[in-house]
Amino acid sequence: MARDYPLVDLVNQIFSNAADPLQGRQLPILYSARDYGFYSLSGNVGSRIGHAVGWAMASAYSGDDRVAIGYIGEGTTAEGDFHEALTFAAVYRAPVILCVTNNQWAISTF
Repeated sequence: MARDYPLVDLVNQIFSNAADPLQGRQLPILYSARDYGFYSLSGNVGSRIGHAVGWAMASAYSGDDRVAIGYIGEGTTAEGDFHEALTFAAVYRAPVILCVTNNQWAISTF
């Protein structure tokens, strides 16, 4: 529903059915809609933050005023991807919001 993405297309992606705009090439919860500003995500722990930072850097480089946002659980902060993304975001001043949520699922820390 965000950015006027058609709800029917979203539901088709969730079910990966014959009407899925991605033709079943992505996991059901990893939405992607390039024309609506949703970039494809990865299901690997920690990589989503790097994707958000990279997208934000590309956005700034192209001269538009869009901002990326990435969400992770607190357990991901133990991954190298998290620290690499923070370094890139800080050094390149990427227009990105990085949200870390205490979702109580951290397997590497208490």
